[in-house]
Amino acid sequence: MAELTNTQKKEWAKSLYLRESMTQQELANRVGVSRVTISNWIRDGKWEEYKAGLTLTRKEQVNNLYRQVAEINRQIAERPEGSALPTPRRPTYSANSRHRSPAWSRRWVLPTRSPY
Repeated sequence: MAELTNTQKKEWAKSLYLRESMTQQELANRVGVSRVTISNWIRDGKWEEYKAGLTLTRKEQVNNLYRQVAEINRQIAERPEGSALPTPRRPTYSANSRHRSPAWSRRWVLPTRSPY
């Protein structure tokens, strides 16, 4: 049997990581790479976030986002009077922009109630 390429090993490790409950060392032994390599792949490929997204329902994901927005809104509301909103800034122009359109800095307050 031919030796697997690094890309094939990485895909195999990702598949095992997402389906199985294995330690990084167990993954490394199974795939044939070092534990440090597995750790780098997990970090660089954001496998933990991907795995969390697979295990959470859509409703749980939306509720988590609403909790985060509520926390941001709470922090904005706790700011001293007159500083809850950003001060207007002068427009900045991108040096690479063909049309020289201004890039404004804005903050938005989103609803904090979940539709679920």
